[in-house]
Order: sequence, then C-alpha cells, then structure tokens
Amino acid sequence: MDDGFHALQGSIDGLPGGQVGWRERLMREGRGFSARTSLSRSSRSPPLKALVAHVDGGWEQHSRRQLTRVWDAPEVAGHTFDALLCVTEYVLSTGDPYDRLAGSAKRLRAQAQQAGALRGEAFAATVLRETELFAGNLEAARLHLLDAVRLSREVGAVGGESPARMRLGEALLSLGDRPGARAQPEEALELAHVSPIPQHLVYLVYGALLRLPDEVAEALALIARAETVFDPRWVCSFCPTGYHVAAGAVCARAGELARAGVLERAERGAGGWPGGPWTAAVAEARAELLRAEGELDAAETALRRAAEGYSAAGQLLNERRARKALEGLLRADVSA
Repeated sequence: MDDGFHALQGSIDGLPGGQVGWRERLMREGRGFSARTSLSRSSRSPPLKALVAHVDGGWEQHSRRQLTRVWDAPEVAGHTFDALLCVTEYVLSTGDPYDRLAGSAKRLRAQAQQAGALRGEAFAATVLRETELFAGNLEAARLHLLDAVRLSREVGAVGGESPARMRLGEALLSLGDRPGARAQPEEALELAHVSPIPQHLVYLVYGALLRLPDEVAEALALIARAETVFDPRWVCSFCPTGYHVAAGAVCARAGELARAGVLERAERGAGGWPGGPWTAAVAEARAELLRAEGELDAAETALRRAAEGYSAAGQLLNERRARKALEGLLRADVSA
C-alpha cells in the first residue's frame, strides 16, 4: 500500500466519532483507488484526499484549490486532472444537488478563463455537462459536451475527452440523433484505452454503449466483447457499477437469467452511494429481470421505486425513462 493511502488513513482517523460508517467506507474506497492503479504513485493522493473532502462537505472547494494550484504547470496538471476524474464521476452520482455543483463549476470556469487555463475550463465543462444532462437540459448539455470535447482535445486531455464523448452520445441519443449517438461512444472507447485511467473509463464507456443497441443480440455481443477487455487487475469501487447495471438489464431482457447475476455485482456497487441515484438504477434494471420472470407486480413496484429515486436525486432524464417504462408495463398489463 502506498504513501497516498496511508495519508488517507490518517485523514479518515481524524473524522468525528459519529462518522464511523463513513470511515469504513472511505477506507474501502481508498484501497480501490490505490491498489493496482496505472496512475503514478505521486498522482494517487489527489483522489483519496478528494474523497475525504467530499464526505466532509468540501469537495467543491478542495477540487478548485487542487486545480488552480497546478493548471499553470502542464506536466503536473495532466496527472492531477486525470486523478480527479473518477472522484468527480463519484460525486455526481451521490445525490448532491446539481444546482450547487453547477454553480461551483461555473465559478471555476470563470476563474480558469480569466487565467487562460484551458485545463481548468475543460474540467469545469466536465461537471457542467453532467449536471445539464442528468437534469434533462439536453440542448444545454450538448453544447457543454461539445465544449468539453474541444477543450480536452486542445490540451491533449485524453482522460477528459473520452467521458465527454461518452456523455455526448447519451445526449444525442435522447435528442433523436442515433447515428451521432453511436459514433461518439465508440470514439470514447478508443480514447479510454489509451488514457492514463483505463481502469475507470473503459467500464464507464461500455456501460453507455450497452444502452444503444435496439437488438438484444447486439447488446449481448457487446457484453462478450467487454468481458474480454476488462483487466482483472483493475480495481475501482465505483466505475464498474454503471456497466453492471446495464449488463444486468440486457441479460434480463434477453432471457439470460443465469447471466443476469451480474446485477448482484451492480447492487453491491450501488451500496457505495447511499441515498444516491444508483439505487434507482439498480431498481430499474431489477424490473427488467422481474418482468422476464413474469413477476409483473414486483416489476411495477421496482420501476416506481426507480422513478422516485431518480426524481429525488434530480436526474430528470432518467426519471422520464423509468416512468415511460412503467407506463408501458401498465398498458401491457391492462391489455393482457
């Protein structure tokens, strides 16, 4: 275990006694970041410290301080920005208010623009693209995503461009541009493989890719392709969750109930986000499995739980999808 993890352990030990559960969770998450990561030893500490800052309520201030400290030093800035990307995805999935996160990102963007720091602008666009997309502001999300792609490309931030293209594909799909939606995540996957953080990004991109196929057979082929790519040495407590949720839903729709056991892994991963939207995502995928098993009442309950969970987390785009699936289930039940 490296020095960065031991530094995290010291920080966690200093948390108030009432946060014992958080201490245990952070220790577990810290090991996921530290063990067998491709990041350099010196770049492991930023994400670990960011986790502590988030649980202590100061992630926005911490990340802004870390970024402004290095954005004038390109040789250091790249490592710091890449190291914070996974934690950023985590924070955006914890149920923190998106308007607060967006406000912080806008302040960071203004500061970066004033300083002429393109990497700072790219990171701010990373946060803004997610908040707009999850809130269902699709056109605003598309514009922020295009900006994030451009800025990341300009500074050579492959680790930033990959998730920007992944989310751009999701926005285009919701806007009805299926050809564009397919092209973006495929390019995102190529970038993920050559990025400094493939152990995070490859999972994220495959999770997005699995939502694209109309045909179940194509989606199953994607799962088979993904499983040959994942490196067993990759350790992350968070990023595989989206892939496991999407894969479990696909296997359930295909009637591959034995393979739908992948959903159990998604449920374990969602446990890292108490009260966040991943619990809703697992419920939505679980509804697919219940429907395939003929448990329509239970599937209806699961979809209602998913829609309510997305709503509480402010993920209006996902809430709409869950409610649409619920309406379809209810219509099928009536017609039967």
